[in-house]
Amino acid sequence: MTPSIERDFDWLAMGVVILLAAIFAVAARLNAQPASSLTPAAVLSATGCGLLITALRKLRTTQRPGLFEAALGGLFLALAQFLAAITYPTAFYTITTNPGERLGFLTTWALVAGFSILFSMVGAALGHLAFAPLRPLPSK
Repeated sequence: MTPSIERDFDWLAMGVVILLAAIFAVAARLNAQPASSLTPAAVLSATGCGLLITALRKLRTTQRPGLFEAALGGLFLALAQFLAAITYPTAFYTITTNPGERLGFLTTWALVAGFSILFSMVGAALGHLAFAPLRPLPSK
């Protein structure tokens, strides 16, 4: 591969992660009652998101782990879960009418987005180490 191709944005990996984020969000939204697992689903699946992005990148190149793609993937995971949470019947009304609830809701989801991005980047770095090509043993 040419060096310019290796530096390009990995659209395939992002597409797979966005599809998985949408599936997670739809599965969470199918519950009639908001699950307490909306927040951990975004954060805990972010490490796997980073690993998946790195694994998909390693199929085509051994260069860089794709930290930018992993960070965007973590953001999309959090955004999809946020959209699932805000679409519950009373959620939007509650946060628009009660300033205290709005501040708590938005602060919580800002933290979720931050940790999803961080954990996704950590997952990508760990994946870069885990999927690294084997090196020969030093000669004696």
